[in-house]
Amino acid sequence: MGSLGVEEISNSNSVISLQEFVKNKPITSIPKHYFRQDLEYHQTPPSNGDVLPITTPTIDMARLVSGEDNHHHLELDKLHSTCKDWGVFQLVNHGVKSSVVEKLKNELEEFYNLPMEERMKYKIKPGEHEGYGNIGREDGKRDWADSIEHKATANMVKERMTVAFFVNPKFEAEVGPSPSLINPKNPPLFKRVGMEQYVRDYFVRRPYGKTYLQHMRIENGEDNVNKTSYIEN
Repeated sequence: MGSLGVEEISNSNSVISLQEFVKNKPITSIPKHYFRQDLEYHQTPPSNGDVLPITTPTIDMARLVSGEDNHHHLELDKLHSTCKDWGVFQLVNHGVKSSVVEKLKNELEEFYNLPMEERMKYKIKPGEHEGYGNIGREDGKRDWADSIEHKATANMVKERMTVAFFVNPKFEAEVGPSPSLINPKNPPLFKRVGMEQYVRDYFVRRPYGKTYLQHMRIENGEDNVNKTSYIEN
């Protein structure tokens, strides 16, 4: 069995091709498309008896939506501090059955075990961002996007599966300032808009550099009446 050279991989225009290459040929070094010299290298320190293992914070969804004020506010404070100090947490009691999660994992594994010709039926089409494949950077580096940072420590023993979700209110909802923050001395600074319109306008304005949040801002002299708004599920 021959080894796979770095240049052979680096000259490949698709991450899909790399997946096929490594099935039959071992990789002797890290391809340059996967090596980010602009990022600080992180190495997990060796564990010993004097160092306690790091435990990811957990947030209880049931407590967040609980009608009991004490539980609700305590969990809300915990969520606030966790987002500020950690930026990541494990969500428990979220209502999604474990069988659904396992089914999702199994479906993904089955998809990636399909022959290449079957997977290519779902490849990303020109001009689109959804589908099977990789959306590369202009410099060819394999990355999420300049606005999203995703780091993980590789495990030499077992696979790691990452499934990303974008969570939004339903399209029938309305977004804007929370009513609890609005009063005569503190008028709303942002407009009220339906979620569907918000998403549509966000992607229309996105390429032009102006953030959509600025577009939502109520300009000086604009009528503030009935501008109080909120997210309603």
